[in-house]
Amino acid sequence: MKVHGPQLEQGAYVDLQTIVDLKAEQIELWLAERRGDAEALAASQAFIEKVASLRQRGDERQRERIRKRIDAVRQANGYESVLLFDARGEPLLREQSKLPEITQVLGFEL
Repeated sequence: MKVHGPQLEQGAYVDLQTIVDLKAEQIELWLAERRGDAEALAASQAFIEKVASLRQRGDERQRERIRKRIDAVRQANGYESVLLFDARGEPLLREQSKLPEITQVLGFEL
């Protein structure tokens, strides 16, 4: 039995490494999809103008329009939350389902 011990252990390590590699690939694909979602939204000139208006003037009508748009993105993609940041990385607003506040987890308030 001890003769097979090292072989079994090596086989287990090989299996675990295969699982790790597959999970890493899944995460990379997931991140690429999320980046694609964000890039599609950021490529919308109308959306860019609404965000600029919100940032420059604090326009509440624009805030509501943006909120509706990102909520539609959130719902369409099954996201729990969507956060909108400005170019400096400062949060502008969020849209989320009735789950715990993501901003508390990230350590900032909107």
